[in-house]
Formats: sequence, C-alpha cells, structure tokens
Amino acid sequence: MSVGLGARSAVHRLANRAGLLTAIASLGLTAVAAAIERASAGAGAVDRALATVFGLVLPIAGFALVGLLTGKRRLEDASWSSARFGADRRLVTFGQVATTAAFMAVLAAGAAVLAVVVAHAPGSPPLLADAATSAWIAALTGAAYVAWFSFGASFFRFGGGRVVALGLDFFLGGTGLLAWVAPRGLAQNLLGLVTSDLSQRGASVLLAGFGLLAALVASARSGR
Repeated sequence: MSVGLGARSAVHRLANRAGLLTAIASLGLTAVAAAIERASAGAGAVDRALATVFGLVLPIAGFALVGLLTGKRRLEDASWSSARFGADRRLVTFGQVATTAAFMAVLAAGAAVLAVVVAHAPGSPPLLADAATSAWIAALTGAAYVAWFSFGASFFRFGGGRVVALGLDFFLGGTGLLAWVAPRGLAQNLLGLVTSDLSQRGASVLLAGFGLLAALVASARSGR
C-alpha cells in the first residue's frame, strides 16, 4: 500500500505540463543532434548522436524529473504528504523513485531509438538491432540516473545534493574510480565508447545494481 501511494504521488507530479515539456525537450534535442550528425558526416553519425543522448540528454532529463518529483525539496519532504497518515515513509519514497525511474526509462529508450533512426546512414549497423540494443541500454541508464539524483536529493537543504550528484557525474563520471560508480562511466562502457576490460554483461549488472542501491539508500534516508 505504501509503495502504491508513492507511485500515485509520483504519477501526479510527473503527469503535468512540466513533465510533458521535459519529455518533448529531451526528444527534440535528440532529434536535432542526430540530424546534425547525419548531415555532417554519415559515417559514425549514430555513435555520435548516441554520445549526445547519453552524455547530455539523459542526465539533464533525469535531473529535471527528480526535481519535479521532489518539488525542489529534500526527498524525504516530498514523501510527507503521502506518508503523514501512517504509511511507511521509506516505502512511499521507494514507490516515488521507482515510478519516476520507470518514466525515465521509457523516455530514455525513446530518445535512443529516435537518435538511431534519425542518424542512420548507409554503412551504419543494422537499424533494428542497433535501435533495440541502444533502447535497453538507455532505459537502464535513465533509471539509474533517477536513482542517483534521488540519492543526491536526500542531502542538504532543498535537496541540493541533486546538484552535487549532477556535477560528479559530468566531471568525474568518465574517469578514474567514479567511472565505475556513476551512471556516465558505466553507460559509456555499455555503448563501447570507452576501452575497458569490463564486459557488457558486467557493466549492465553493475549499472542495475548501482541504480537499485542508490534507490534503496535514498529511501532508507527518508525514513529517519
């Protein structure tokens, strides 16, 4: 029941004009970037378009959706309206984060498929296979971003840790130790954009585990 309350709360906060604009802006930016890459040079256009999707569109969209979920407050405050009548606050928060992650996963998959279709050119990998692979990697990455930013939103006044999480992912997520503990580095590994000894299966398991752990810790912090 508590998880369901959190899910309904998240749907109410995401299914509005701001949520729709976030989705439209994300897909619009994806289409423009893919069209530019396709026009500039057909060879490698899909990879460059996907690099924009994963490096810019997904983190910004995830950041925005978590902001809509929390209302620019700490994550624990966002669950209060649903938990104040006796529901388990941690489970309410988990329901909110999981629902937002699912919304983001669908948006991310759509953006990845759009990028592949628009940027596809003669000599590109087979369209359907490339779109399918990109879609599931994007969905997993998008969900992990929501969990990561939700974890960040559980810190500092007004959930300011969300900004710290974004900065860490942008500036440190592709190098050093954080390449393995932030969504950006793991997603780049899955896409084959970085050279690594980590297999695609290993990177996908790490990314899924990272997202689940971040969501659980964020939810646990909301129960204090």
